[in-house]
This record gives sequence, structure tokens and C-alpha cells, in this order.
Amino acid sequence: MAEATKSSWLKIALGASLALNVFFVGLFGGSLFQAKPEKRDSAPQSFLSTLTEERKAEVKTYFAKMREDRKASRKNTRAAWAGVREAMTADPYDRAAMEAAMDKVIETRVDRSRKRYDQMIDFVSTMSTEERVAFSDAMRERWKRRRERHKQRGEE
Repeated sequence: MAEATKSSWLKIALGASLALNVFFVGLFGGSLFQAKPEKRDSAPQSFLSTLTEERKAEVKTYFAKMREDRKASRKNTRAAWAGVREAMTADPYDRAAMEAAMDKVIETRVDRSRKRYDQMIDFVSTMSTEERVAFSDAMRERWKRRRERHKQRGEE
């Protein structure tokens, strides 16, 4: 009788182990095939698919340069926020220093935005009419998907 009980528990344990293995393999397999959202700082794939291989390479190079420029501007932003932390924790507290530090953060953000807009204008200026239309359509779709993801998360 004890042998039959031991055998039953062994079968249950093996069955549970098999079920967990199948579950995790399915989970991993599903993540491989799930469509991943496009990176924010890359050209939309739907736009790239409309281009010749040569033009696609040019666009990817342009977006890579813009990505590198943004990394540099993030360093400036972090430095500006470090100034805010310094002013905030100074003893004695100096309101004028805090205001100046916050002004530096705003200035850094405005500079970063201006550079991004200028880069976008430069980029779009290199496009044909058909490319501009395709890029506009792709960006509209990207923004629509982003809004939908935010709605799903309850962020709006």
C-alpha cells in the first residue's frame, strides 16, 4: 500500500513538473514571436519598408546620429539637475541659486527640443514628396499606437 501511495505522488510531481515546463516554454516562445514596439528613436519600420536599400541605409545612419546627439544632450540635462540638487541641499538655502539652477534645467530642455526640431527639419528637407507622405503616415500610426498603449495602461 505504501508503495502505491509513493508511486501516486511521484506521478503527480512529474505531471506538475511537466505542466510547469510546458508553461514556461510557451511563455518564452510567445515572447519571441510577439511584435515588439518600435523604438522611439528609430525610423518607423513601415516607412523604411517603402525605401530603396540605399536610401534605407542613409535614413538609418541619420537616425543613429540623432540618437548619439540625444545622448550628449541627456548628459547636459543630468548636469543641470545635479545643479538643482546642489542648490536644494545647500545650507544656508539660497533661493536665487535654486531659481538659477531651475532656469538652467529649462534652458537645457529648450535647447534639446530646438536641436531635435532642427534635426527633423533637416531630415525632412532631404526627402522626396512621396517619402514625406510615407514618413508622415508612419509617424501618425506610431503616435496612434503609442496613445493606445497609454490608454491601455491608464496613463491618459
